[in-house]
Amino acid sequence: MYNGIRFTKPKEIERITETAFRILEEVGVEIESPRLVEILKESFPESLWEKRGRLCFSTKLSRGVFLSGKGGGKTSFPSVACRAEIYEGYYLDPEDNEHKEWTEERLLSYISLAKSLPNVDSVSMLGCPLRNLKESCKPLYEKLYCFQYGVGTGGAIWNTALCQPILEMCQIYAEEKGLDIQKVFSGCVYLVTPLKLGHVEAEQLLWFRDRGLRAGIGVLASLGLSVPVTIAGGLAEHIAEEVFIGIVDHALFEEKGFGLSSMLSCADFRTAAFQYGRPEQVLMNNALSDIAAYYELPFSAHEGLTDAKVPGYEAGIQKLGTALANFSKGGEGYLAGGLLSIDEVCSPVQLVLDDEAAGYLKRIAQGFAVDEEALAFEALQECVEDDLMFLESEHTLRHWKENLWMPRLFSKEMYADWARHKKTAEELAREAALVQMKNEPMEPVISENCTAKLKAVIEKAEKNGL
Repeated sequence: MYNGIRFTKPKEIERITETAFRILEEVGVEIESPRLVEILKESFPESLWEKRGRLCFSTKLSRGVFLSGKGGGKTSFPSVACRAEIYEGYYLDPEDNEHKEWTEERLLSYISLAKSLPNVDSVSMLGCPLRNLKESCKPLYEKLYCFQYGVGTGGAIWNTALCQPILEMCQIYAEEKGLDIQKVFSGCVYLVTPLKLGHVEAEQLLWFRDRGLRAGIGVLASLGLSVPVTIAGGLAEHIAEEVFIGIVDHALFEEKGFGLSSMLSCADFRTAAFQYGRPEQVLMNNALSDIAAYYELPFSAHEGLTDAKVPGYEAGIQKLGTALANFSKGGEGYLAGGLLSIDEVCSPVQLVLDDEAAGYLKRIAQGFAVDEEALAFEALQECVEDDLMFLESEHTLRHWKENLWMPRLFSKEMYADWARHKKTAEELAREAALVQMKNEPMEPVISENCTAKLKAVIEKAEKNGL
């Protein structure tokens, strides 16, 4: 097992987790859904009670759910993933380096670019960035474009009135592809931190559950805004909220396990803006990773993001810094391909740079062999006896491709050769993006009949005033 680097001591880990259980027992969670409260009471009649309008959970229940994931967190070695993510916001045009509104042409070119890059593992979209579409129906347009062009759906719901058309669109696509709708549907609601599940979120969660589908519950919190400004206090509240989500999942979906994730960020206290590239996020990710490892729980982290608004040194440090922190501890080093300003800006240039960085990390994750062929004793003996450089060896010819990473953008020559073109990695990435995006446009991956059915659902929703 890859042990990685540990920052948090066992006694500190236990104090943080016990405080999380205490929060659930003494403070509790506000749940704005009488029906969900009743389901939880029926599921755990001996382990929860109401206190001043909040539902409290016994430490015994919280600890039991928390430890239900024990044994699921063992990994053999670090891994790397780079996924191109598209959100509502701005498009950083590689032609003139200006932030612009999205158009359909830009969206499809961006998807095409992402799918062409060798180290970008997948593409997903949350909401729909096209501003000429009806704002209230953006979750439906998300499904339309994702299904049309083979992109993962981000799971936007927004309005409970959209649940039925979302379900219908997932059924249409599942039938087209011959898939179980469970594999097609994606939906997520979020806690209102601190310690509150709102009426709308609970309503949507139960709506899909009644139809045999599982929407996830997420947490997005920031030090000093929605959790305590002290890291230990923020961690304790975050774990409490994750355990609460685990309790709900156990009650609604008969979930048998539990895993920790790190969705914590911090804020800049001069602007109150969320920040995802700060060192505090690395500290929190490291601590939660330590806690997960201590209890042998599965773990995932929010990483590979940047606060920078354009490609450059800041973006590189923050993206790789947060990804390497989790990678070095034996987890997944993740890069959010193409994203800048957290998730406000999508940049083709940054996407190409992130693809290069992902290749760099994947080479590290690949490791190296130790066997007779790799130890190369006979090759060394031959080169010494025949007075050869290893460049002339058959052994080198056989193995150089698997042992030496070959960058496309990062420097590969000495100064004299570089001075003939004097292009930076950012400039080379811009050229590569522009060439690829001028290729043939994206073609739909579903039939015209399926597309027509999906559009009909949206048209009906818009006519009904959604």
